[in-house]
Amino acid sequence: MKVLVIGYGSIGKKHTRNIVSSYPDVEIAILRSGSAIGNSRLLDLPSNCIQFHDLDSALGWQPIAAVVCSPSTSHVDYARILVEKGIAVFIEKPLSNTIHNCDSLVQAVEKRPVTVQIGFDMRFHPVFLTANQALESGRLGKLYSLSCEVGQYLPDWRPDVDYAQSTSAKAELGGGALLELCHEINYVQALLGFEKVEVVAFKDKVSDLDVNVDDVVNILLKGKNRFGCQTMATIHLDFLQRSPKRLCVVVGSEGTLTMDFISNTVILDLCGQTQVLFDGSDFDGNTVYLDEIAAFFLSIESNAEPITSLLDGLCTQTFIEAIRESSEEGCVKTLSLESC
Repeated sequence: MKVLVIGYGSIGKKHTRNIVSSYPDVEIAILRSGSAIGNSRLLDLPSNCIQFHDLDSALGWQPIAAVVCSPSTSHVDYARILVEKGIAVFIEKPLSNTIHNCDSLVQAVEKRPVTVQIGFDMRFHPVFLTANQALESGRLGKLYSLSCEVGQYLPDWRPDVDYAQSTSAKAELGGGALLELCHEINYVQALLGFEKVEVVAFKDKVSDLDVNVDDVVNILLKGKNRFGCQTMATIHLDFLQRSPKRLCVVVGSEGTLTMDFISNTVILDLCGQTQVLFDGSDFDGNTVYLDEIAAFFLSIESNAEPITSLLDGLCTQTFIEAIRESSEEGCVKTLSLESC
């Protein structure tokens, strides 16, 4: 089995290390920028990986699967070419920096069906899985509201990298809080399953960070959830908080469910009776990346639809576009999401 990794930034390195350690029989090639020989940056490549510096050469190697970790501005272009060659594709989130180029990929998959999975790794996180199971059990009763918040100071994300030169900080590379932190948009939709939802949002750059992108986003959602009742949801995304936070609270008629992705806990409070549904104080965060790649390989082998499918990625991209338009136009956007 030959796997091509496109892009060798932090997430490309993570996926490469995980594939090398978990699947020793898999051959891996890296498609990356830079000079082919004599570049000191190449020293961080695993010893059994080969590298390419142009796509045609990489395709000539005849991979059967590819992991696209380039900036989101190039995700669809790479994925479409790979799909047209019959190569299964794992695309790091988000699917794209814009909804407007996604049709070409959809059409390519319709002509030549292959596995396409989007890298929403939090959908494999035990905090999400435990909370989702609790909601489906009906123990919270009617779901009235959900409040979701994620924030971390951008310069602290990758201490060994100049944040101002990172993809996250540059609009031309698909950066910004809305795109970089869209995991929350994806898993909130998975939890609530809105079919039709009203969206009001504001996004802006409010800090002194050396970026040309939005560093804070506030989103308000209102609609009927998959359990048949009206729910209000708020989502806050930022690059600003000095103490990292990743929290989601769901309020129901019978109690409250709290998901904390920093402490890795899920706590259910029913009328003052508190129950810890998940305690992952010793949880290894890399597990979710291992699990999503394992799911990708399994989907290829079984020809089954991935959990975080192309359709799932399109749904999140549709949300992102509505959030962007609501903020820029100062209006309420209404989305129909039955197909998601």
